[in-house]
Amino acid sequence: MLPWTDSVLATVAMILPGEVIGSVFLDVVTGAVNPSGRLPFTIPLSENDMGFTQEQYPGVNLNASYSEGLNVGYKWYSANNKQVK
Repeated sequence: MLPWTDSVLATVAMILPGEVIGSVFLDVVTGAVNPSGRLPFTIPLSENDMGFTQEQYPGVNLNASYSEGLNVGYKWYSANNKQVK
């Protein structure tokens, strides 16, 4: 969904940055800190990377089936050995 990501060294997503984002962003860009950890969401490599069925999304007759159980977000990618960015 972001075809240009293979052309850059890094992608920074500043989501709900807060009032001190300037100094925090500077620390990340200059390498003073390593922003490691898990995001609260997973960015797929393609639009339907998870292979949603019609029943899961958008649903049938206004009813969606959450058949993935606890394997949501990064847990689904880990359980299915899929790559993310």
